[in-house]
Amino acid sequence: MNEQDFYAVLGGKLREERKKKGLSQTDLAKKTEVSQPDLSAFEKRGGKIRSAFKITALFKAVGLEFLPLSGKKTHSIPSPARTLCPS
Repeated sequence: MNEQDFYAVLGGKLREERKKKGLSQTDLAKKTEVSQPDLSAFEKRGGKIRSAFKITALFKAVGLEFLPLSGKKTHSIPSPARTLCPS
């Protein structure tokens, strides 16, 4: 999996959870101070957003936890399964 594919998986998971919560992209963008066009690009193809801070805020707003790679042994594999954890 390359970097773009990784962010595309994150974006897809975010979209799925946002819809489950009944939030529009505009609602989520306002809650997290991310622009709606950037959020749309991220959800569609993993585009635009690369800030771990912004991604963490987006995931938290839909009830997910995003664990950026920290160098610790428990987070050393860059896999969506290890990065996305329901809270």
